[in-house]
Amino acid sequence: MGCCGSTKQYHELLAEVQSKCKEHPSGVGDEQLDVMKSCADELCKAFVMVVQTKGSDADAFTSIERLSEAVLSNLDSRITPELLKRDPADFKRVEEQIMQIGTKLNSVRASKATARLESHFDRLRTQHTDSRIKEIGPQLDAIKSPEQLLTGALPVVVLLDEACSGAPSSKSTVAMTLFKMCSALGAKTLSSLAALMRQDMDNVGALRKLAADLDAVAAKVSDAGETPWVPVLPRVNDMLRQTVVNICTKHKDMDSLLALSDLQRILVLWQNAADLEGCQAQIKELVEASPSRALEALRAAIETGDEETCKTLREYGSGFDDLCSKYDGLRDPGASLASTLATEYSSFKVSRHVASLEEQLAGGEAKDTTQLLQALESIASAWDASRAEDEALCGRLAAACDAVESWALTTAADAKAGYKGALQDFAECYDQVVGKLSLPPEHQPLLPRIIPHVASTWLARAEEELAATGRTKPPVILEALRIVISLEPTSDRSDEVKQRLSAVISETVNRVKASCSESLKAEDSAKQDALLKFAGEFDLVCREFLDAEAGLEGHSPPTLVRELELLKERQVATTHVEVIEAEIAKEPGMDPRILVKRFEDLRSSVGIFEKEDELVLRLREVFSSLRLRVAKSCREAAGEDHVKKLELIVDFAKKFEGLQADLGDLSPGFLASIAAAGADADLTDAETELAKDSGMDPKKVLLSVSNLKLYFPLLPDLEEGGAEMPRRLGLVCAAVRRRIGESYGKVLEPLDERRRNELRQFAGLFDSAISGLAGACPPDLRAELEERG
Repeated sequence: MGCCGSTKQYHELLAEVQSKCKEHPSGVGDEQLDVMKSCADELCKAFVMVVQTKGSDADAFTSIERLSEAVLSNLDSRITPELLKRDPADFKRVEEQIMQIGTKLNSVRASKATARLESHFDRLRTQHTDSRIKEIGPQLDAIKSPEQLLTGALPVVVLLDEACSGAPSSKSTVAMTLFKMCSALGAKTLSSLAALMRQDMDNVGALRKLAADLDAVAAKVSDAGETPWVPVLPRVNDMLRQTVVNICTKHKDMDSLLALSDLQRILVLWQNAADLEGCQAQIKELVEASPSRALEALRAAIETGDEETCKTLREYGSGFDDLCSKYDGLRDPGASLASTLATEYSSFKVSRHVASLEEQLAGGEAKDTTQLLQALESIASAWDASRAEDEALCGRLAAACDAVESWALTTAADAKAGYKGALQDFAECYDQVVGKLSLPPEHQPLLPRIIPHVASTWLARAEEELAATGRTKPPVILEALRIVISLEPTSDRSDEVKQRLSAVISETVNRVKASCSESLKAEDSAKQDALLKFAGEFDLVCREFLDAEAGLEGHSPPTLVRELELLKERQVATTHVEVIEAEIAKEPGMDPRILVKRFEDLRSSVGIFEKEDELVLRLREVFSSLRLRVAKSCREAAGEDHVKKLELIVDFAKKFEGLQADLGDLSPGFLASIAAAGADADLTDAETELAKDSGMDPKKVLLSVSNLKLYFPLLPDLEEGGAEMPRRLGLVCAAVRRRIGESYGKVLEPLDERRRNELRQFAGLFDSAISGLAGACPPDLRAELEERG
């Protein structure tokens, strides 16, 4: 049973191997190489099982031999030129994996699989090396000049490295050939070094890399051929080190300044020769000598007045700094030749400009402010922070500035207004320029000290103009105000200037308003227009100052334009009031329509009635007179029972009530007083008629009571129990009911039906007349009579 089981197992293993080999007859590189490894493992396992089986199974051995050949063929198919083109380490890894599988196959084959695989690998290496050697020869021969070395050497090194990596270890002739090629390239490199460095120091890095790569390849060839290789890189380094020494020594021995072009060539070596002992020290020593030479040259040029050389040297300093900044460790980060040269040059320039300023100040009393500013601006343009450390120069500058300021202040105190304006401009420019210089901390700006003098002079001009007899010149005053107000903010202005400025503004406003009043009386529209134009300009100039001053008092005054407009409105309003007064004074013939029209016109000038003055008092008196006139008319119309007239009077009273309210409630209760007069008149008529013992006329009573509906809605507080008019109406109602009731009781006989109908009709009209009136009895008199029959 065990024997049968083993036979079945190795047949299954062989069948599985056969299936894999059929599926993978060939391969590429290490792709699915693990499948071939598993096939080799399974063949070894099957081989052991066949050997351990009792009796010999020749067919099984034949199958194993055949299948091992299939696996070996798959491995052979992977050994191609493409495999050799891989990275050497990768190629070596794949080679080792293939040989490991071949070693396993050796145990199940009659012939060695590894011998076949090694032979295949050797053939591949030989073919590869031969092809590379054939490529190297022509390329190496083509390198005949230093320039060709730069472009052609590195590809040759790459081919040498590939040929060396693929060369079979047993071929010593191949190693010798490669060694000779390396030697030839090394010789070309050494012979071209000097020429290439003369052309461009940037070539140094490429040459050193070429030498290092060549040494690495040649070392492999030397190991393979057992021929010692003398490295090229140390010899290149020695030549480079000597070149650095020669260049630095040459320039240090020269008296002239190191040219930027030479410096640029040398500084390339700072990086490319950084690992060579002593090279950076030599270069740094040379570079550190340049600033002192440049400074000496600048001082010499300054002494001779050679501005062109000064400019060239300062440009040299900038270029020097730019070059040095590109190389770490060459100079201290804060070092700057351009700054050193600029400081030296500016020191000279500042000193010369200060001398020019001192020379101007040493002249007569008259000064040219333009030249003074030019001298100061020249100093400022050449000034830098380092000048503050020059105590002598700063002292000279401070003394010169003190002299300028003293002259400016003295001149401002004595000069005329026009020249003070120029001094103000000068002081403003002066402060801007001097602010860039290192003056003592206690130095104060000039402009704030000049301004009070300028303001005082212009205020004096305005005051003189206002005080002069004859016609005032508004442009002079306006110009003075504009200049004084623009000089400084209100918060910085002195109390004296503020007071004088306020007084000038106040007097100007009063003068303009007085002129406006005169022009209004004279109906001079041209003068009025001119005054309004001046007021507009005045407001533009003075508004900021007036608003600032008003802010302290909590209110802002109206503009001058508005004040003139109010004067004009007041003049118009006064005319309306005069017409109204004349109309009311008519006895008789007053026309209410004229009054209404004039009052309506007054509403457009309502702003002038905001404060109690003579015009407002006149209007109050107008409404008081009007109230008496309308009340009188209302009484008369009520006495005449003239309903149409009463309605017109009440309608006018309503209009007057609205007009007086619009004008500031100048006659409160106007309408109510008219209504009260009418109501009183009609109630009195009713009361008088009802008081008659005989001959009472019910129609008069009815007319008087009917008129009450015109008045009662206009009377205030009619719902209150103590109101006089409702109380009187209640008494009238009671008297009417009593008198009508008595009369109705006297005509109950059938023959008096006509009289009863008349009484019932009267009762119905009376009920309608009192319906809805405050204080009236219930409107049920007719119902009461009808109930009596």
